[in-house]
Amino acid sequence: MPEGPELALAGRYINEACGGLVFSGGAERSAVGRGPEVPFRSEAYRLGAAARGKELRLRLEPLGPGSPQALVFRFGMSGGFRLRPAASPPRHAHLRFLTRESPPRALCFVDARRFGSWRLGDAWQPGRGPCVLSEYQAFRENVLKNLDDKAFDKPICEALLNQKYFNGIGNYLRAEILYRLKIPPFEKARTVLEALKQQEQERRKKNSSLPPSKKLKLKRDNPDLLELCHTVPMEVVAAEKNLLDPDHADNHTAFKNWLQCYGVPGMSSLRDHNGRTIWFQGEPGPMVPGGECPLLPTGPAPALGGLEEEENHSQALLGRQLLQLLGALRPVALGDVACWLPPSTHWVLFQACSHVLSSPEGGGRGEGAPLSPSYSPHCLNGHGL
Repeated sequence: MPEGPELALAGRYINEACGGLVFSGGAERSAVGRGPEVPFRSEAYRLGAAARGKELRLRLEPLGPGSPQALVFRFGMSGGFRLRPAASPPRHAHLRFLTRESPPRALCFVDARRFGSWRLGDAWQPGRGPCVLSEYQAFRENVLKNLDDKAFDKPICEALLNQKYFNGIGNYLRAEILYRLKIPPFEKARTVLEALKQQEQERRKKNSSLPPSKKLKLKRDNPDLLELCHTVPMEVVAAEKNLLDPDHADNHTAFKNWLQCYGVPGMSSLRDHNGRTIWFQGEPGPMVPGGECPLLPTGPAPALGGLEEEENHSQALLGRQLLQLLGALRPVALGDVACWLPPSTHWVLFQACSHVLSSPEGGGRGEGAPLSPSYSPHCLNGHGL
């Protein structure tokens, strides 16, 4: 899933790949794109991009008469931008901007899983905090002055995904940050951060008489969690700074070589309270979800966004949650739950409940008994639920 560094790199890619290009016409939207039609048209305009946390703002600037138009993108699980010949666009291109040259090229917003979206206007999403990459000091102050927020009652690994305070941090970054500081992922967030606040005050008193160069060296040699929330994402940006083409053959290799914890063989993993995997080393901490036991991975490091193991566990988790819901709200049919979801998710829904009901711990039929084969993507009512 794209995190702060990937959004920053996408903005750099757009600015460097498209900075000298002139675009023409309007934005071409696919029928399934998760965003509105763009009410903009110009015979000649330029594109510019800026990233903030997990959002990217694209600005269309006419070279002649007309008003500029801004769009703000969220990348979801697989979003990104590609510049390709207009005659052969990449698959899953949901919004295209065509150059004026002949033959034209197209800057495309590509999103295979279709969780990404865009909206009109230049405003960042309300409720997101300062960016860990580009607004470090404001980010730090925002966290430390709000430690009484109930968000910090949660384990630190879960608090790190709260974009109100950690805008740009995602699953792989939280694992890498906590690993470097040897912080148990299920330690209470407030406990970790209040200690950090106290250490900062003591460090200021102790280092007040030191020259600036020594202060900087001490800070580099002894980073705290909030500092790593800035410097670790910056390492990713630096490692891939020359890989402006998102499909560059060395892109994933550079990233994989950089990882120290996330999906690395020998590391432990657990599901947090939201069902997301956290990778770590050592003790998990006191706030481990009930019934969870650390798993030691034996295979290669996972690719971001799509693991068979991830999908299997997600199916089991979804199935248990659905069965709990159905048990609390009887009589409710599984088909009623299905109608809340897009048709494309119905097979996953069916598989999830099948996974639970066919296992002894599922509390259902057990003995590996499958659900009724009369499944239809449009009706899930016939399974005795």
